[in-house]
Amino acid sequence: MARGRRADHVPGYRWRRRIRSIARAHDQWVLIAVSSFRHARTLGRAIGWIGMLPAVALLVADVTRMERTRPTAFALIANFPAIVVATLTAVAIGSMVRFRSPAGPTRDQRPFIAAATVVVLALGWVGVPRAQVLHGVSEHAVEGNVLGLSTANLGPGPLSRHQPLSAIGGDGARAWAEDVAGAIGRENPDVVVLVELTPERVEALADAGMEVDFPHHALAPARGTSGSGIYSTIPLASSDRGTEPSAQIAVTLACDGPVVVQAVHTRQPLAELDSMREQMASLADVAVTATGPVILAGDFNTTPFNRSFSELLDAGWHDAHLDRGRGLARTFPTDGATVPLVLIDHVLGTADVGFDAVGEFSVPGSDHLGVSARVAVPTQCPNH
Repeated sequence: MARGRRADHVPGYRWRRRIRSIARAHDQWVLIAVSSFRHARTLGRAIGWIGMLPAVALLVADVTRMERTRPTAFALIANFPAIVVATLTAVAIGSMVRFRSPAGPTRDQRPFIAAATVVVLALGWVGVPRAQVLHGVSEHAVEGNVLGLSTANLGPGPLSRHQPLSAIGGDGARAWAEDVAGAIGRENPDVVVLVELTPERVEALADAGMEVDFPHHALAPARGTSGSGIYSTIPLASSDRGTEPSAQIAVTLACDGPVVVQAVHTRQPLAELDSMREQMASLADVAVTATGPVILAGDFNTTPFNRSFSELLDAGWHDAHLDRGRGLARTFPTDGATVPLVLIDHVLGTADVGFDAVGEFSVPGSDHLGVSARVAVPTQCPNH
């Protein structure tokens, strides 16, 4: 105690003790910072390597054309833009934690840099041909009479195959139908194409005034997801539905020259890829045999990055989004609050059809955005 008391009276002793205490605390914080940096560096390395795996899988799927037979490969190609963005982000993170020395990468860093370079260059190699379809196509400039067309997949919401009329009651059905009719009406279309149309939905939409606003219609509602319908302000010359269970309704508008509008809802590729490819092949044949303007609208369950969609373009179809330089638009999946990931809802036309504009709109209760397009046809239509 005596020695401690004598030390307290030594000039500057308390200050030196306080400085030593601060230094010890500083050393602890330095150790914590160094440890955190090491953990962050390890995490960054892991993000870099793991982040390249989806890109490698996509490249393998593309080179081997596995998307023709493997649903997982089909899904990877469909999400091409998202995978590219995720890969570049992961490579950037992995690279930042490696370039610590002004002298550049050390020996243990070189494998990652080499692998990242190969992956990024390979993505560019397979991505350049796809990027070419994202620009507007000038040879399909708008000519002729412009019609408004809107299409929507009503989705698994109210009055779907999962939810009969009795499940939500009359007031709920009426509210849903009025919301859907209002969303479509704000697009001011002349023709409306709906898929996943059930008998209950037809009844509810009729009560909401859909058949008054669009007095000409051809409806083929069905249980499940195969129902469809076309509503129009333009008189219909005829309507038809194929014999296959998955076939959708088609109509011929009573214009000066026939204009065919066909609903499309292909099979879900993750469950029925072979059936979906057969449907896409049939649609490709329509463009080859068409003798006048034909418009396809609906849920194609494929994106501009999938080969099945490219085959439609090769057959003679052209897409409203691609023609207007909006190939990176997205319509699915969404609940109204989340951002959709892929573009699978399309409006397509034969070579004598042009597109003046295209956009998306929210469809109440659906996991899809609707698509509206201004479509030019080389003929005059009545009541328009």
